[in-house]
Amino acid sequence: MKLMSYNVRGLGGMAKKKEIRKLIKEWRLDGCCIQETKMENMDERLVRRLWGKGKVDWTFKAAEGNSGGILTLWNSEKFHKSSVWETRGMLAINGLWTADNTRCTLINVYAPNNSKHRWELWDNFALAAEQFKDSRVGIITDFNTIREPCDRSGRRQNTDTKDMNKFDDFINISNLTEIKLSGKKFTWYRPDGTCKSKLDRFLVNDEWRNMWPKQVLKGGRRTISDHRPIYLEEAKKDWGLKPFKLFNGWLKKKSFVDLVESKWNEYDFRGWTAFRLKEKLKALKTNIRQWSKAHIGNKEANISYMTAEIQKLDAIDDTLSLEEEKIYTRNQLMKKLSTVMNRREAELIQKAKVRWAKDGNANSALFHRVINQRTYRNNITGL
Repeated sequence: MKLMSYNVRGLGGMAKKKEIRKLIKEWRLDGCCIQETKMENMDERLVRRLWGKGKVDWTFKAAEGNSGGILTLWNSEKFHKSSVWETRGMLAINGLWTADNTRCTLINVYAPNNSKHRWELWDNFALAAEQFKDSRVGIITDFNTIREPCDRSGRRQNTDTKDMNKFDDFINISNLTEIKLSGKKFTWYRPDGTCKSKLDRFLVNDEWRNMWPKQVLKGGRRTISDHRPIYLEEAKKDWGLKPFKLFNGWLKKKSFVDLVESKWNEYDFRGWTAFRLKEKLKALKTNIRQWSKAHIGNKEANISYMTAEIQKLDAIDDTLSLEEEKIYTRNQLMKKLSTVMNRREAELIQKAKVRWAKDGNANSALFHRVINQRTYRNNITGL
């Protein structure tokens, strides 16, 4: 998923239209959120001129006088719109992201310059959140405020502590996470060069972050506006070969211990000690992978299969008495299902490094969130 947010400060000029079309083509965007169009009407012809080749759908909120105006464009083959919700300064679309077959909500916001009106916008978001509570929510926008003093620099700084606190409270109360901007520190520059601020951000809920944990936010070049565009994409990294890993649950299986002991004694590599150790671990990794496929398999697929089989037997038992053989089969499936689920949770706990959690009493959503947050904190998007 590739998304861009851009406050263009008016979409009337031909140069701005060409620049947006160029960015959409250059970055191969799936969606584009534009703020401050300063336009009261929008038509299909202009939308297609902006998007270029390919199928496109769009939604628009008109400007109020000489300010505002929100336009959201997206690839209609990749995102199928279900509904649109709007209020002052906010335009939300809900639909199906086909690549992952998941429902998500993208909210395009242009926050007012007036602080009291911004606070009303934060309150209105609670209504929008209720509308899309079962969806993955992403808010990409010009918030027109900063979150902390370091987000603004310059000779004429007007740092409103109350406004910052309200904005930070809104993010925390709404259980949103800000995706860090990499490569750039500020997104808005005063034309006379006396001040610069970070006003444009991307906020997501836990469901969005868990679905796409490797997304990064980058700042583009500043050309036609006093804002720079920001765009969201999946991080592309190649750290080389994967390290050797061992899950504690494997040590409880005799077949695993026997495999390691027998193979370790069989290996015969020549060379200095560290080289022999490295080659033994490399060979052992291949053997363990084969053992895992044969003795453990795909845990999620196994859980789904066993659950379905148990449900079939339960359905029969609701109308007819099960034979002893089928009762035994169901009991064995229940035991095996419990074992596989406990093993899966134990592996999640080990990955998340949550030491106070115990096997069999795990919260999968919690551990996925901890794993993703750890990955996000340790992520290096640029040097």
